[in-house]
Amino acid sequence: MRSSFGNTLRHLSDGTRLYGREHQGQGLAVFLLCLYLPLVIPLLRNGVWVDPTVWIEEVRVPTPGLLLAAYSVVVAVVIALALTPPSAVAATESTPYPVQRPVKTKIIQNCRLFLNAMIALGVVGLIFTSGVDRWEHLLGLVVGTLLLQLGHLDEVNSVQVESVLLMLGKDPLVDYDRWFARRWTIERTALEAPEWTKVVRKNLVLVILWVSVQAVALISYILLVHGANGLFIHALSIILLSVAAGLTSVVGLSSVLASTVVSRHATSRRSTSFSIHPESYFAALLVLAKIITVLVMAMLPFSWLSEQTRIETLIYVGFLILEMLLFFSASLWLLRRWGKKEPQGFATSNAIDAQAVRHLLKKKSAKDRASIRGAVIYRQRFNKALKTDAA
Repeated sequence: MRSSFGNTLRHLSDGTRLYGREHQGQGLAVFLLCLYLPLVIPLLRNGVWVDPTVWIEEVRVPTPGLLLAAYSVVVAVVIALALTPPSAVAATESTPYPVQRPVKTKIIQNCRLFLNAMIALGVVGLIFTSGVDRWEHLLGLVVGTLLLQLGHLDEVNSVQVESVLLMLGKDPLVDYDRWFARRWTIERTALEAPEWTKVVRKNLVLVILWVSVQAVALISYILLVHGANGLFIHALSIILLSVAAGLTSVVGLSSVLASTVVSRHATSRRSTSFSIHPESYFAALLVLAKIITVLVMAMLPFSWLSEQTRIETLIYVGFLILEMLLFFSASLWLLRRWGKKEPQGFATSNAIDAQAVRHLLKKKSAKDRASIRGAVIYRQRFNKALKTDAA
Protein backbone atom coordinates (compact mmCIF):
# COMPACT_ATOMS: atom_id res chain seq x y z
CA MET A 1 0.00 0.00 0.00
CA ARG A 2 1.36 3.38 -0.99
CA SER A 3 2.02 5.65 1.95
CA SER A 4 0.48 9.12 1.92
CA PHE A 5 3.03 10.44 4.38
CA GLY A 6 4.81 12.50 1.74
CA ASN A 7 1.57 13.99 0.49
CA THR A 8 0.68 15.04 4.02
CA LEU A 9 4.06 16.68 4.50
CA ARG A 10 3.43 18.73 1.37
CA HIS A 11 0.33 20.17 3.02
CA LEU A 12 1.98 21.20 6.27
CA SER A 13 1.02 24.85 5.83
CA ASP A 14 -2.64 23.98 5.25
CA GLY A 15 -2.53 21.56 8.14
CA THR A 16 -1.27 24.27 10.47
CA ARG A 17 -4.10 26.53 9.35
CA LEU A 18 -6.54 23.69 9.95
CA TYR A 19 -5.51 23.23 13.55
CA GLY A 20 -5.02 26.95 14.08
CA ARG A 21 -3.50 28.79 17.01
CA GLU A 22 -5.65 29.49 20.01
CA HIS A 23 -5.49 30.72 23.60
CA GLN A 24 -3.60 33.93 22.99
CA GLY A 25 -5.45 35.44 25.95
CA GLN A 26 -4.45 32.62 28.27
CA GLY A 27 -0.86 32.91 27.09
CA LEU A 28 -0.72 36.59 27.97
CA ALA A 29 -2.38 35.94 31.33
CA VAL A 30 0.08 33.14 32.18
CA PHE A 31 2.93 35.47 31.22
CA LEU A 32 1.65 38.16 33.60
CA LEU A 33 1.02 35.66 36.39
CA CYS A 34 4.54 34.27 36.13
CA LEU A 35 5.80 37.83 36.47
CA TYR A 36 3.56 38.39 39.49
CA LEU A 37 4.10 35.20 41.50
CA PRO A 38 7.94 35.29 41.86
CA LEU A 39 7.71 38.91 43.01
CA VAL A 40 5.02 38.34 45.63
CA ILE A 41 6.08 34.96 47.06
CA PRO A 42 9.12 36.41 48.94
CA LEU A 43 6.69 38.56 50.91
CA LEU A 44 5.35 35.37 52.50
CA ARG A 45 8.78 34.64 53.95
CA ASN A 46 9.81 38.14 55.02
CA GLY A 47 6.54 39.90 55.77
CA VAL A 48 4.54 42.37 53.80
CA TRP A 49 6.39 45.52 54.80
CA VAL A 50 9.91 44.24 54.07
CA ASP A 51 12.74 46.54 53.08
CA PRO A 52 13.01 46.82 49.24
CA THR A 53 16.67 45.72 49.17
CA VAL A 54 15.87 42.56 51.16
CA TRP A 55 12.87 41.87 48.93
CA ILE A 56 15.01 42.14 45.77
CA GLU A 57 17.58 39.72 47.18
CA GLU A 58 14.88 37.16 48.01
CA VAL A 59 13.34 37.00 44.50
CA ARG A 60 14.14 33.58 43.04
CA VAL A 61 13.33 32.02 39.65
CA PRO A 62 14.23 28.60 38.16
CA THR A 63 17.34 28.49 36.01
CA PRO A 64 16.81 28.58 32.21
CA GLY A 65 18.57 25.24 31.84
CA LEU A 66 16.01 23.52 34.03
CA LEU A 67 13.12 25.11 32.13
CA LEU A 68 14.57 24.20 28.72
CA ALA A 69 15.20 20.62 29.87
CA ALA A 70 11.58 20.26 30.98
CA TYR A 71 10.35 21.72 27.69
CA SER A 72 12.56 19.38 25.63
CA VAL A 73 11.02 16.39 27.40
CA VAL A 74 7.52 17.60 26.53
CA VAL A 75 8.53 18.18 22.89
CA ALA A 76 9.97 14.67 22.71
CA VAL A 77 6.66 13.27 23.93
CA VAL A 78 4.74 15.27 21.30
CA ILE A 79 7.03 14.07 18.49
CA ALA A 80 6.69 10.47 19.67
CA LEU A 81 2.91 10.79 19.66
CA ALA A 82 2.93 12.33 16.19
CA LEU A 83 5.04 9.52 14.72
CA THR A 84 2.85 6.82 16.31
CA PRO A 85 -0.24 5.73 14.37
CA PRO A 86 -3.46 6.78 16.12
CA SER A 87 -5.08 4.07 18.20
CA ALA A 88 -8.76 3.15 18.23
CA VAL A 89 -9.28 5.34 21.28
CA ALA A 90 -7.58 8.31 19.64
CA ALA A 91 -9.79 7.89 16.55
CA THR A 92 -12.95 8.54 18.54
CA GLU A 93 -14.61 11.90 18.29
CA SER A 94 -13.20 14.24 20.91
CA THR A 95 -14.78 17.52 19.88
CA PRO A 96 -18.32 18.69 19.26
CA TYR A 97 -17.67 19.24 15.57
CA PRO A 98 -16.50 16.61 13.09
CA VAL A 99 -12.94 17.90 12.95
CA GLN A 100 -10.78 15.61 15.03
CA ARG A 101 -8.39 17.45 17.33
CA PRO A 102 -6.22 14.78 18.98
CA VAL A 103 -4.93 14.92 22.52
CA LYS A 104 -1.64 16.05 20.97
CA THR A 105 -3.30 19.38 20.26
CA LYS A 106 -4.07 19.84 23.94
CA ILE A 107 -0.46 19.06 24.79
CA ILE A 108 0.71 21.59 22.18
CA GLN A 109 -1.53 24.27 23.62
CA ASN A 110 -0.13 23.55 27.06
CA CYS A 111 3.39 23.74 25.59
CA ARG A 112 2.65 27.26 24.41
CA LEU A 113 1.53 28.20 27.91
CA PHE A 114 4.74 26.67 29.26
CA LEU A 115 6.75 28.80 26.83
CA ASN A 116 4.93 31.93 27.97
CA ALA A 117 5.72 31.03 31.58
CA MET A 118 9.35 30.39 30.66
CA ILE A 119 9.63 33.80 28.97
CA ALA A 120 8.06 35.56 31.96
CA LEU A 121 10.42 33.85 34.41
CA GLY A 122 13.30 34.80 32.14
CA VAL A 123 12.25 38.45 32.33
CA VAL A 124 12.16 38.29 36.14
CA GLY A 125 15.54 36.57 36.23
CA LEU A 126 17.00 39.12 33.84
CA ILE A 127 15.97 41.98 36.13
CA PHE A 128 16.81 40.47 39.53
CA THR A 129 20.08 38.64 38.76
CA SER A 130 23.55 39.69 37.72
CA GLY A 131 26.70 38.31 36.10
CA VAL A 132 26.55 34.91 34.43
CA ASP A 133 23.05 34.21 35.72
CA ARG A 134 21.73 37.27 33.90
CA TRP A 135 23.29 36.11 30.63
CA GLU A 136 21.73 32.67 31.10
CA HIS A 137 18.30 34.20 31.62
CA LEU A 138 18.80 36.40 28.56
CA LEU A 139 19.67 33.33 26.46
CA GLY A 140 16.67 31.43 27.82
CA LEU A 141 14.44 34.41 27.06
CA VAL A 142 15.64 34.56 23.46
CA VAL A 143 15.29 30.79 22.94
CA GLY A 144 11.80 30.73 24.46
CA THR A 145 10.67 33.61 22.25
CA LEU A 146 12.01 31.90 19.12
CA LEU A 147 10.34 28.60 20.01
CA LEU A 148 7.03 30.36 20.58
CA GLN A 149 7.21 32.09 17.20
CA LEU A 150 8.44 29.13 15.13
CA GLY A 151 5.32 27.05 15.64
CA HIS A 152 7.30 23.85 15.10
CA LEU A 153 4.87 21.81 17.18
CA ASP A 154 2.00 22.79 14.87
CA GLU A 155 3.86 21.21 11.98
CA VAL A 156 4.58 18.05 13.95
CA ASN A 157 0.92 17.76 14.86
CA SER A 158 -0.33 18.30 11.30
CA VAL A 159 1.61 15.28 10.02
CA GLN A 160 -1.32 13.00 10.86
CA VAL A 161 -3.96 15.31 9.48
CA GLU A 162 -5.26 12.64 7.08
CA SER A 163 -7.10 10.88 9.91
CA VAL A 164 -8.80 14.17 10.71
CA LEU A 165 -10.43 14.34 7.30
CA LEU A 166 -12.08 10.96 7.78
CA MET A 167 -14.23 12.49 10.53
CA LEU A 168 -15.94 14.94 8.18
CA GLY A 169 -19.46 14.07 7.11
CA LYS A 170 -21.46 15.32 4.19
CA ASP A 171 -22.73 18.43 5.98
CA PRO A 172 -20.55 19.02 9.05
CA LEU A 173 -21.92 22.50 9.78
CA VAL A 174 -25.44 21.11 10.20
CA ASP A 175 -24.07 18.32 12.40
CA TYR A 176 -22.36 20.90 14.58
CA ASP A 177 -25.54 22.97 15.01
CA ARG A 178 -27.46 19.83 16.03
CA TRP A 179 -24.81 18.94 18.57
CA PHE A 180 -24.83 22.48 19.94
CA ALA A 181 -28.59 22.37 20.49
CA ARG A 182 -28.33 19.04 22.33
CA ARG A 183 -25.39 20.08 24.45
CA TRP A 184 -26.58 23.50 25.55
CA THR A 185 -30.38 23.01 25.31
CA ILE A 186 -30.59 26.10 23.10
CA GLU A 187 -30.31 26.64 19.35
CA ARG A 188 -27.10 28.27 18.24
CA THR A 189 -28.99 30.76 16.09
CA ALA A 190 -31.23 31.67 19.05
CA LEU A 191 -28.24 32.47 21.25
CA GLU A 192 -28.26 36.26 21.53
CA ALA A 193 -24.85 37.19 22.85
CA PRO A 194 -24.18 40.67 24.25
CA GLU A 195 -21.30 42.80 23.14
CA TRP A 196 -18.07 41.98 24.90
CA THR A 197 -17.75 45.59 26.00
CA LYS A 198 -20.85 45.22 28.19
CA VAL A 199 -19.41 42.15 29.90
CA VAL A 200 -16.05 43.88 30.40
CA ARG A 201 -17.80 46.95 31.79
CA LYS A 202 -19.68 44.88 34.37
CA ASN A 203 -16.50 43.01 35.31
CA LEU A 204 -14.75 46.35 35.75
CA VAL A 205 -17.51 47.47 38.12
CA LEU A 206 -17.03 44.25 40.11
CA VAL A 207 -13.27 44.86 40.27
CA ILE A 208 -13.79 48.41 41.53
CA LEU A 209 -16.25 47.24 44.19
CA TRP A 210 -13.99 44.39 45.33
CA VAL A 211 -10.93 46.65 45.44
CA SER A 212 -12.90 49.27 47.39
CA VAL A 213 -14.04 46.74 50.00
CA GLN A 214 -10.49 45.43 50.44
CA ALA A 215 -9.07 48.96 50.67
CA VAL A 216 -11.66 50.08 53.23
CA ALA A 217 -11.01 47.03 55.42
CA LEU A 218 -7.21 47.44 55.25
CA ILE A 219 -7.33 51.20 55.83
CA SER A 220 -9.64 50.77 58.81
CA TYR A 221 -7.34 48.17 60.35
CA ILE A 222 -4.20 50.32 59.92
CA LEU A 223 -5.99 53.38 61.33
CA LEU A 224 -7.00 51.43 64.42
CA VAL A 225 -3.50 49.99 64.94
CA HIS A 226 -1.11 52.78 63.83
CA GLY A 227 -3.27 55.82 63.27
CA ALA A 228 -3.01 58.30 60.41
CA ASN A 229 0.81 58.19 60.45
CA GLY A 230 0.86 54.46 59.65
CA LEU A 231 -1.68 55.04 56.90
CA PHE A 232 0.63 57.56 55.26
CA ILE A 233 3.68 55.29 55.55
CA HIS A 234 1.97 52.23 54.04
CA ALA A 235 -0.20 54.01 51.43
CA LEU A 236 1.56 52.42 48.43
CA SER A 237 1.37 48.91 49.90
CA ILE A 238 -2.34 49.37 50.66
CA ILE A 239 -2.99 50.31 47.03
CA LEU A 240 -0.98 47.39 45.62
CA LEU A 241 -2.51 44.78 47.93
CA SER A 242 -6.08 45.99 47.44
CA VAL A 243 -5.80 46.10 43.64
CA ALA A 244 -4.16 42.65 43.56
CA ALA A 245 -6.89 41.18 45.76
CA GLY A 246 -9.69 42.66 43.66
CA LEU A 247 -8.20 41.73 40.29
CA THR A 248 -7.34 38.14 41.21
CA SER A 249 -10.85 37.65 42.63
CA VAL A 250 -12.84 38.84 39.61
CA VAL A 251 -10.46 37.53 36.94
CA GLY A 252 -10.22 34.23 38.83
CA LEU A 253 -13.99 33.80 38.80
CA SER A 254 -14.06 34.67 35.09
CA SER A 255 -11.39 32.06 34.37
CA VAL A 256 -13.27 29.39 36.33
CA LEU A 257 -16.36 30.17 34.27
CA ALA A 258 -14.41 30.00 30.99
CA SER A 259 -12.86 26.67 32.00
CA THR A 260 -16.29 25.27 32.85
CA VAL A 261 -17.68 26.31 29.47
CA VAL A 262 -14.76 24.78 27.55
CA SER A 263 -14.94 21.53 29.56
CA ARG A 264 -18.65 21.22 28.81
CA HIS A 265 -18.18 22.13 25.15
CA ALA A 266 -16.88 18.66 24.25
CA THR A 267 -18.27 15.16 23.73
CA SER A 268 -15.87 12.42 24.73
CA ARG A 269 -14.80 11.52 28.25
CA ARG A 270 -11.23 12.55 27.54
CA SER A 271 -12.12 16.04 26.32
CA THR A 272 -14.60 16.76 29.09
CA SER A 273 -11.89 16.13 31.68
CA PHE A 274 -11.44 19.39 33.57
CA SER A 275 -7.66 19.04 33.71
CA ILE A 276 -6.97 18.58 29.99
CA HIS A 277 -7.82 22.10 28.84
CA PRO A 278 -5.39 25.03 29.02
CA GLU A 279 -8.17 27.15 30.48
CA SER A 280 -8.16 24.88 33.54
CA TYR A 281 -4.46 25.47 34.17
CA PHE A 282 -5.05 29.18 33.72
CA ALA A 283 -7.89 29.08 36.26
CA ALA A 284 -5.74 27.09 38.70
CA LEU A 285 -2.95 29.67 38.43
CA LEU A 286 -5.35 32.52 39.14
CA VAL A 287 -6.82 30.72 42.14
CA LEU A 288 -3.26 30.16 43.37
CA ALA A 289 -2.52 33.86 42.89
CA LYS A 290 -5.65 34.70 44.87
CA ILE A 291 -4.62 32.42 47.75
CA ILE A 292 -1.08 33.86 47.81
CA THR A 293 -2.45 37.42 47.82
CA VAL A 294 -4.68 36.66 50.81
CA LEU A 295 -1.80 34.98 52.64
CA VAL A 296 0.37 38.04 52.04
CA MET A 297 -2.39 40.27 53.40
CA ALA A 298 -2.78 37.98 56.41
CA MET A 299 0.91 38.40 57.22
CA LEU A 300 0.23 42.00 58.21
CA PRO A 301 -2.06 41.47 61.23
CA PHE A 302 0.05 38.58 62.54
CA SER A 303 3.24 40.67 62.31
CA TRP A 304 1.56 43.43 64.33
CA LEU A 305 -0.23 41.13 66.78
CA SER A 306 -0.02 42.23 70.42
CA GLU A 307 -2.17 42.43 73.51
CA GLN A 308 -3.46 45.85 72.48
CA THR A 309 -4.29 44.87 68.86
CA ARG A 310 -5.72 41.38 69.46
CA ILE A 311 -9.37 42.33 68.81
CA GLU A 312 -8.58 44.36 65.67
CA THR A 313 -6.39 41.53 64.36
CA LEU A 314 -9.11 38.91 64.87
CA ILE A 315 -11.65 41.09 63.11
CA TYR A 316 -9.41 41.69 60.08
CA VAL A 317 -8.37 38.03 59.81
CA GLY A 318 -12.03 37.08 60.04
CA PHE A 319 -12.76 39.46 57.16
CA LEU A 320 -10.05 37.81 55.02
CA ILE A 321 -11.41 34.33 55.79
CA LEU A 322 -14.94 35.44 54.95
CA GLU A 323 -13.75 36.95 51.68
CA MET A 324 -11.97 33.73 50.71
CA LEU A 325 -15.07 31.69 51.54
CA LEU A 326 -17.11 34.00 49.33
CA PHE A 327 -14.63 33.55 46.48
CA PHE A 328 -14.64 29.73 46.67
CA SER A 329 -18.42 29.61 47.13
CA ALA A 330 -18.90 31.70 43.98
CA SER A 331 -16.45 29.42 42.08
CA LEU A 332 -18.35 26.27 43.11
CA TRP A 333 -21.65 27.92 42.24
CA LEU A 334 -20.42 28.70 38.72
CA LEU A 335 -19.17 25.13 38.28
CA ARG A 336 -22.52 23.66 39.30
CA ARG A 337 -24.60 26.21 37.40
CA TRP A 338 -22.92 25.73 34.02
CA GLY A 339 -21.34 22.28 34.34
CA LYS A 340 -24.49 20.26 35.04
CA LYS A 341 -26.33 18.18 32.45
CA GLU A 342 -28.88 20.83 31.48
CA PRO A 343 -27.68 24.34 32.36
CA GLN A 344 -30.54 26.70 33.14
CA GLY A 345 -28.55 29.91 33.38
CA PHE A 346 -29.63 31.25 29.98
CA ALA A 347 -33.02 32.17 31.46
CA THR A 348 -31.39 34.85 33.62
CA SER A 349 -30.37 37.09 30.74
CA ASN A 350 -29.30 39.98 32.96
CA ALA A 351 -26.91 37.94 35.10
CA ILE A 352 -23.24 38.74 34.57
CA ASP A 353 -22.22 35.09 34.28
CA ALA A 354 -25.02 34.36 31.78
CA GLN A 355 -23.93 37.22 29.57
CA ALA A 356 -20.32 36.05 29.75
CA VAL A 357 -21.29 32.46 28.84
CA ARG A 358 -23.37 33.59 25.89
CA HIS A 359 -20.47 35.65 24.60
CA LEU A 360 -17.99 32.78 25.11
CA LEU A 361 -20.28 30.35 23.29
CA LYS A 362 -20.83 32.74 20.41
CA LYS A 363 -17.10 33.24 20.05
CA LYS A 364 -16.30 29.53 20.33
CA SER A 365 -19.04 28.44 17.93
CA ALA A 366 -17.82 30.97 15.36
CA LYS A 367 -14.28 29.59 15.71
CA ASP A 368 -15.51 26.00 15.45
CA ARG A 369 -17.53 26.69 12.32
CA ALA A 370 -14.54 28.47 10.77
CA SER A 371 -12.43 25.38 11.53
CA ILE A 372 -15.03 23.18 9.85
CA ARG A 373 -15.12 25.34 6.73
CA GLY A 374 -11.33 25.33 6.63
CA ALA A 375 -11.28 21.55 7.02
CA VAL A 376 -13.70 21.11 4.13
CA ILE A 377 -11.51 23.23 1.87
CA TYR A 378 -8.44 21.35 3.06
CA ARG A 379 -10.12 18.00 2.30
CA GLN A 380 -10.84 19.12 -1.24
CA ARG A 381 -7.21 20.11 -1.76
CA PHE A 382 -5.98 16.94 -0.09
CA ASN A 383 -8.14 14.66 -2.26
CA LYS A 384 -7.15 16.60 -5.37
CA ALA A 385 -3.46 16.13 -4.52
CA LEU A 386 -4.00 12.39 -4.01
CA LYS A 387 -5.68 12.07 -7.40
CA THR A 388 -2.86 13.99 -9.04
CA ASP A 389 -0.21 11.74 -7.45
CA ALA A 390 -2.14 8.61 -8.42
CA ALA A 391 -2.34 9.76 -12.04
